Amino acid sequence: MQDSTLPASLLAEVAPILDLEALVQHEDDNGVSWDLMFNEELLVEAFLDKSGDKLVLTTHVGTPTDERASQLHKLLLQYNYLWRDTSGTRMALEPPEGNVIMMYDLALAGLDGVELRNVLQNFAAAAKAWALLIAGSQTSDDAAPLEGSDDTPFDPALFIRV
Repeated sequence: MQDSTLPASLLAEVAPILDLEALVQHEDDNGVSWDLMFNEELLVEAFLDKSGDKLVLTTHVGTPTDERASQLHKLLLQYNYLWRDTSGTRMALEPPEGNVIMMYDLALAGLDGVELRNVLQNFAAAAKAWALLIAGSQTSDDAAPLEGSDDTPFDPALFIRV
């Protein structure tokens, strides 16, 4: 079982390096969590999962329009299947509106400030790329449109590197 001391101190260490607008700790009956406000458009929540000695990072990356929902849902399932390539990042739909949530489990064992900073930077970059894709903007010229092919290539910006 992990107490909140290690993640709290590491988050406080990397917050200035990440140039966070805010870092806020919350404690309630569900445990300890932190809000990491990167900017007005990106809030990453870090939840301490004591049973697994990990931080669970989550962020809202958008809500697909009804017209694009089925194509995006298929893309999200394909992305989840690529767990080896995504370092275990997963996508989920938050009920009832179908908001897309990006999640990543970060083990606390052996975690240091450098690794935490790298993971958070990469997680934030991938979240921004997903937000653009879900909003209907492409992240780069190679990003595949949602319509069409069963062999949809993924823009490398959608992946996090650990």
